[in-house]
Amino acid sequence: MLTIVKYTLKQTVFINVLFVILVVAGAFSLLTSSTENMPMVDMGEVFIHTVYYGASADDVEQLVTRKIEDATDSMENVEYVQSNSYRNFSSVKVKFIDDSDYRHLYDELRFNVLNIKDIESDILKLKDKTAKAEKIHEVEEEEEDEEEEDEDEEFDAGAEDYSLESYGISIDTENTVTFAIAMMSLFEKPVRNITVTKNIPGDFSNTRVTDTTIGNAELEGDQLIWTIDTLDPETTVLCKFTTEIMVSDIETRKTGTIEVT
Repeated sequence: MLTIVKYTLKQTVFINVLFVILVVAGAFSLLTSSTENMPMVDMGEVFIHTVYYGASADDVEQLVTRKIEDATDSMENVEYVQSNSYRNFSSVKVKFIDDSDYRHLYDELRFNVLNIKDIESDILKLKDKTAKAEKIHEVEEEEEDEEEEDEDEEFDAGAEDYSLESYGISIDTENTVTFAIAMMSLFEKPVRNITVTKNIPGDFSNTRVTDTTIGNAELEGDQLIWTIDTLDPETTVLCKFTTEIMVSDIETRKTGTIEVT
């Protein structure tokens, strides 16, 4: 060992050249290595938040939460599904097995949730049932002079998205989301000249109207304007549209307000 040390100390030129090579290589690596302040870390978790205004916790559980849970039954590499149902709101958390193909699982889960076919009809049935019960209660309390009001009286009421308003979407991927607005008249006479204004937040882009059961819907800037000439009593009408959104975090994005005049 001592012989090797003595021999090495005598090779001053070789040691100096080796030292210079190491310094140059280290400086080159330092200057060319890529760095990230906030590198993307995939945790393999998806949160699906659904807003369903006017529904009780039991209705949310039956009409929304359980159907989303059923959509995960056929998926592989699912570690567990955790859900909570509240009044007007549903929250479902899906955890995938570590080190699985998260990107493929995200896309499969999104496809399954967006293709829940019977949720739309079930919600409409519940809305029709609830609307009829409220209408009967209102008729019993009406005064005779209210029944003689002009049928062209200005109409001003609230409206709400009847379908899934919040989704679990993929991060750093262009997501296409489908919305629908449902309206039903509780008046005994037809209501005329209705305008529904849906405000589209700046996070969404490329909004397109796909279908309306009645009236005409057009985009004006960051608003979707749906005009209805006449809405018959106890008739449910729909306006469907799609929009795109890309997010880089898991923060909740609002879908915008609805105004009816």
